[in-house]
Amino acid sequence: MSFHKACSLVFIHLPTGASKEPPPTPTRLSKRQVKQKVESLTTQLQVMTAQRNDLRDRLILVTEGSLDNRWPYHRPNPFYEKLKMEHQQVMSDLQNFENENWEASQKLSELTKEKVFLW
Repeated sequence: MSFHKACSLVFIHLPTGASKEPPPTPTRLSKRQVKQKVESLTTQLQVMTAQRNDLRDRLILVTEGSLDNRWPYHRPNPFYEKLKMEHQQVMSDLQNFENENWEASQKLSELTKEKVFLW
């Protein structure tokens, strides 16, 4: 096989546009183009911010809102409902412990007075 045939076989398999040209340099934008780009990005940012705020508000309704406030947009979350009932139970237990503590404190105070009186 001759040298020219071998070279032609190699170059046949190269994809078009695979030359060793440097990548194109970025073109400079005019002030008007820059202003338009900034306005476009600002608008996109405002839309994304509004969407984020809407999603945050929906999340707050799901996690903290009452059942009446959530309907019709959201179904009650069973995990939230279970946690809410557990919270109510813990708060009830806490109130009972505080009452028992107050009663025990009163009884201790009465017993201390009796002890002092009997001495």
